[in-house]
Amino acid sequence: MLQVRRAAVLEGLLLDFAKYLERHKPQLAFASISAYQSDARLFIAFLRRCGVSVPPPPTELETAYIDSLRLKRETVRRKATGLRYFREFLVTVPMPPPVGKASVARASKAIARISPKPLRSANRGNLNDLVRLFVESRSSVATSRAYWSDLRKFVGIFDDDVSAVEAASSVQAFIDAVNESAKFKPRSVCRMIASLRSFFGWAHEERFMRKRDMPVLCIPPGCADSGEPQPKVAVEQFDEALQRLSSQSSLRDAAIVWLLREGLTPAEVVALSVESFDPQGNRMVVIGRKQRERYVSLTSEACTAVTDLIAHTRTPEERNVPLITNVRGGRLSTRSVGRIVRKFADAAELPSHTHPLTVRYAGAQPYAKDPHTLKHRLGITGAQNASRYMG
Repeated sequence: MLQVRRAAVLEGLLLDFAKYLERHKPQLAFASISAYQSDARLFIAFLRRCGVSVPPPPTELETAYIDSLRLKRETVRRKATGLRYFREFLVTVPMPPPVGKASVARASKAIARISPKPLRSANRGNLNDLVRLFVESRSSVATSRAYWSDLRKFVGIFDDDVSAVEAASSVQAFIDAVNESAKFKPRSVCRMIASLRSFFGWAHEERFMRKRDMPVLCIPPGCADSGEPQPKVAVEQFDEALQRLSSQSSLRDAAIVWLLREGLTPAEVVALSVESFDPQGNRMVVIGRKQRERYVSLTSEACTAVTDLIAHTRTPEERNVPLITNVRGGRLSTRSVGRIVRKFADAAELPSHTHPLTVRYAGAQPYAKDPHTLKHRLGITGAQNASRYMG
């Protein structure tokens, strides 16, 4: 009962903190306030793990907490700003006196436990072996093959005894040479840069190299603007084309486009099962990133498309089976979803290079001024992702 009471007090404190930011920091967007509130919640959880149960904490404890974060520089800067606002808010709230030296000592021990560990001995090993270890750690066979295709070109320019730290200093020269060789398309160069970033990021996370030794990869001139800009389609124009062509498309393709229109990502669409659809509630149970579950209310047109697909392809006894399948009966791939969307866009005379996320953006337009509904419907958790749809 005491734990429940403490949790209620902390949630009330965080709610008052959000109201304080809305009143005293009017320049902050809703997404920023939500991020600062989340940072304060994580900091309070850290205090409780350290044995400090009552804020405000000592200043040296807050500084040590910020220094111990192993995150991006921008994220650490944002958390420091949020904690500074949180300290300003705590001054206006009547609170018990600060904690004593015993709690600070326990907090110092906790900070020592979460401090970065020493580098692993593989840092002095073979770059080729390290790349192979990175490729083998990928879960998808196709992803491993794509990474190895890009990284073996980089590995081939070094001797066998070079380490990842020594090779990091030559990454940018390698990218510039590949771009000037005219043997690769600009998109291939950008993909190679993405593979190198993933490799060195993995090496840092696995403690094979330090943060300061990681290379800063810059996209060469001519590659940054090589891709087509993502087209934007008004929701009214898209709905008109969708209603006109739904009867001409197959049941599967119509259901895919309607589900993308409701705010699902291509990965969420292909992961749906028949039992995910609730015909009585006109909603779909969607499993998003990190296995987060949410309910998405469907329009009458989307419900009709999904119901017709199930009625023509499944029997009433088939529940735990894929909703969207290919010709072999397995789950459809996200790349096939992209081809279906491009086919639909060509038939509807929509802008070229229409992506499945273009359909998702179009469906999010009616909720741009309602951030709570937008974040729940699209499964958005980050402040930066929310501002992308609200802009």
